[in-house]
Amino acid sequence: MEINYLIDQFNNFKKSMFRLELLNSYDVEGDRERFQAYLNGEKIEKYPFDDWLNMLDQFKSRGAICNRVHVVDTPLSNYLNYEIEWGYRLSEKHGEKIYLIDRKDYKNLISNLNLTPKEHWLFDDSVIIYMEYDNNGNFIKDDIEVDENVFQEYVNLKNKLLSSAEELETFLKNRKIKLSRS
Repeated sequence: MEINYLIDQFNNFKKSMFRLELLNSYDVEGDRERFQAYLNGEKIEKYPFDDWLNMLDQFKSRGAICNRVHVVDTPLSNYLNYEIEWGYRLSEKHGEKIYLIDRKDYKNLISNLNLTPKEHWLFDDSVIIYMEYDNNGNFIKDDIEVDENVFQEYVNLKNKLLSSAEELETFLKNRKIKLSRS
């Protein structure tokens, strides 16, 4: 699938956008230098994803709901510390709701589903775009779901995750997680 289709979904969804992330770290080309800077203890000079924040502002202004659930292992990886401190917290200020769920709880939650969930975006509960990564977190490809029978399963998954996962700061507080740079 062409990346333009994903961008079209960001630009045209009406009510809701949902993202499920399953990895503890990602090795995305445009992110490597920032992650290394974070590990080196540098301060963020300028948020590197201004386009994302601008899109979140647009979504919020049109009344759209943006939710993200990240399945995590504890203790959190260095990458998740980075992602929370330099990404998620800013995204939340621009209207995205970030939730975390422990991998053990996630496995229990999905054990009685009729699918093995993949990383994905779900737009307006009717468009699913899978995101495929290798074991090192390198992006491989995205792919659109065309089987309408699968849509309801993913909507059910989204609803279960949103009712079971905890908001970002609540998750951190309940587990007494101190981020490496907080």
